[in-house]
Amino acid sequence: LSTYSSGSTPQIIYAEGNINISGDYPDSLIVVAGGNIYIDGDIGPDVGPSGIRPQVGLLAERDVIIPATTAANGGDLTLEAFIMANGGGGAQGNFIAEGPKFSKGTLDFTGAIAARGVGRSAIDLNAFTQRNYVFNSDLSANNSIPFSPFIANIVLWDEVNPSDPFPPS
Repeated sequence: LSTYSSGSTPQIIYAEGNINISGDYPDSLIVVAGGNIYIDGDIGPDVGPSGIRPQVGLLAERDVIIPATTAANGGDLTLEAFIMANGGGGAQGNFIAEGPKFSKGTLDFTGAIAARGVGRSAIDLNAFTQRNYVFNSDLSANNSIPFSPFIANIVLWDEVNPSDPFPPS
């Protein structure tokens, strides 16, 4: 992303297949994949001299995946984005970190996540020993990402099993 610069915001990058992504983004943009999005390293804003903090949306028709090789051997990962996993085309609609449980270091995530999660946990980032989540209120405050005002601000959530009674107590 660090080599991408549109000169105006926001922009849309679209690919019919899978997208591998990492790096800093100097402008607000939306990355749309007709397949999966693979996060290969840190993703964060490049705040320029203007002080404006750009935003990025990662929208996958299928799943969003942190491969086992990303942040392997106890490494850390920092992500700042709006992430959506739709689960189309037979995918599960998950945001997952591949690899053994607690095999990676710390995940620092700032942004928002929307995942359908058919058949298992929609968000499974347990490959990281520690996970820090911060909702990015700028996503809806300045409309940096189109349609972001329609994203729910979930402040508290609990993981449940499909066999648990609904709604949870």
